[in-house]
Amino acid sequence: MTTVLAVPEMSCGHCKSTVEGALTSVEGVDHARVDLDAKTVTIDHSDGVDGASLRQAVIDAGYTVTEGACRPPGVQPPSAIRATRP
Repeated sequence: MTTVLAVPEMSCGHCKSTVEGALTSVEGVDHARVDLDAKTVTIDHSDGVDGASLRQAVIDAGYTVTEGACRPPGVQPPSAIRATRP
């Protein structure tokens, strides 16, 4: 599955590595890719990983996950968490 989180506070390489590291430490997460321009992170993970645990990992790293913030092209729902099957 793929989940996209909106994290508007990310602005630099340190933010990128912190958020990606926090998310890849969640069991079942295969990969996390931050897009600093879009202020989003795209997470590839197994079906057993829920959005709440991904959101909490970002919050625990010191960032805010927001509703409806800066979505990458193709993401239709205006929510901070959206899961899709590849």
